[in-house]
Amino acid sequence: NDRIFDIGRMEQKKRTARFLGRDVELPDELSDANADGFLKKEFLYRFSIDTWVDNDELSKLTFPTIVIPLTPSEGRSIFNLRSKSSYKEERENLSELKEKVKEAMEELGGVCFVKLNHRSPKDIVTYTKNAKMRELMTKLLSSIDERDERKQAIAWLEAANQTLRFSDAAEALIALGSSFRTSADLAEDLAYPEFFKSKIVIRKFVELDPMLEFRAFVSKRKMTALSQYESGIYFEKLLSRKEEIEKKILRFFEEKVRDQIQEDSYVIDFCIAKDEKIYIVELNPFHAQTSGSCFTWKKDRDQIVDGPFSFRIVEKPFTEKDLREDGDENSLVDPLNSLPTNWGEWIREFYRQKREKRVRKWILYGSTVAVSLAALVYLKK
Repeated sequence: NDRIFDIGRMEQKKRTARFLGRDVELPDELSDANADGFLKKEFLYRFSIDTWVDNDELSKLTFPTIVIPLTPSEGRSIFNLRSKSSYKEERENLSELKEKVKEAMEELGGVCFVKLNHRSPKDIVTYTKNAKMRELMTKLLSSIDERDERKQAIAWLEAANQTLRFSDAAEALIALGSSFRTSADLAEDLAYPEFFKSKIVIRKFVELDPMLEFRAFVSKRKMTALSQYESGIYFEKLLSRKEEIEKKILRFFEEKVRDQIQEDSYVIDFCIAKDEKIYIVELNPFHAQTSGSCFTWKKDRDQIVDGPFSFRIVEKPFTEKDLREDGDENSLVDPLNSLPTNWGEWIREFYRQKREKRVRKWILYGSTVAVSLAALVYLKK
C-alpha cells in the first residue's frame, strides 16, 4: 500500500487518518475519496506563517506582519485575475479586499512584501516578460562588466527582491493572481471550500542581502544542517564570516526559537539584516519537496535527518571540473546557470546588443571623422 495515510476510527467514533506519524481528525462532511488531498493540504498549512506569527515570542523574531483572512469568493476572484476575460470584473469584486490590503500596507509603512499564508508569488520574477524586472535589470547591468557573471547573477537577485516590493494594493493582488505558485495554492484550497484556509500575509519590507539568507534543517528538534539560501552563487565575503555566522545562528535557534515551535521537524529560513539582527523568514515542511539549497534530500538524507550538524556554503566559483566530479546534470558551471530559465540568455543578449550599439557608435564616429578629413582635404586644394 503506497498511500501515506490510513483511515480509521477512534473509540469516540470520530474518523481519523494516520498521516506522517500523526493522527488527524477528519471532518464528518469529508468523503474518504477526498481524504488524501485534504490531509496533504492540512500538512502543508501546519507550517504556514499564520500558525506561528501570532506567538508572542516568535513575532518579535520576524518582520512586522498583518494577516488578512480570505473568503472562498475572494480567493476565487484572485485566482481569476490571471484571465483577461474576467480581469475587470474580478478587480471590481476585490475592491473591498483591496482597501483592507491598502490599510494594512499603510500601517506597516507603505512598502511591503505580500504573499499567501503558505507560499509567495516569487515566481513572477522568473518570467523575462516581467517589465519591472527588465527595467531593473537594465539599470543594474549597465554598470557591471560583461565578463563578471557572478555580479550579474547577484544583480538578478537584487532586481527580484525589488520586484517583490509592493506599495500599491492592486498591484500586490494582481501579483498573487499572476503567480503559478499562489494560484496553485488557491486552486487546491478552493477544491475544499468548506475548509478554505487561505489568507493574505502582508509583511513590512526589509532590505536584505542575498549573501546573508540561510536555510536550516531541524530534525527531532535539533538543527542538523545549515546552508546559504542561494546555493548557486559564490559570495566571496561569506567564507570569511562562515564560523561567526554558524555560531550566531545556532545560538539564536537554541536560545530563542526551538522551544517556541511546536513541530519536531521542519525547515526554517533565517536572514541577517544590515544591523546584524537575525530574523525568521518562514517555516517549511521537513520534506523532499522543500529545496535543500546546498544539500540534496537524495544524497544527504542521513545528514539532514540524523546529523551531526553541518554548515555548507559555496566556497569557490563553480568550474567545469566540479561538474565532471559531481556528475549531476543540475550542477552549475557559471553563475548565470543558477538563474531561472531564460534569464541567463536575456543577460547575454543584453550585453550583445550593448556591444553592437557601441560598434555602431564607433562606426558612425569613424565615418564622421572620415568625412570631415575629406572635406578638409578638398578645401585645401
